[in-house]
Amino acid sequence: PNPVTSSSAGMISFTVTETAPTPVTLDVYDMVGRRVRSLVKATVTKGTFVARWDGTDDRGATLSSGMYMVRLLSGTTIVSRVVGLRIPVGRN
Repeated sequence: PNPVTSSSAGMISFTVTETAPTPVTLDVYDMVGRRVRSLVKATVTKGTFVARWDGTDDRGATLSSGMYMVRLLSGTTIVSRVVGLRIPVGRN
């Protein structure tokens, strides 16, 4: 996957296939397993959605360059992907 950079916020797309209203969460975790950012917490129906992650944590602090896990929980389905975050020199 393409790395997410803080200078060009990463777009994370996901598709929900359930037609009934379904609770969805999309969170970012560091590689130790700590949740660092909550991107989506909503109830949605079938469709494709896009969330934006600018490389910051829930407090707005810029995270370090490295690998992070993005986890989507939709109903009873869990999908996880590893993404790279690259912070330009002098920004961190």
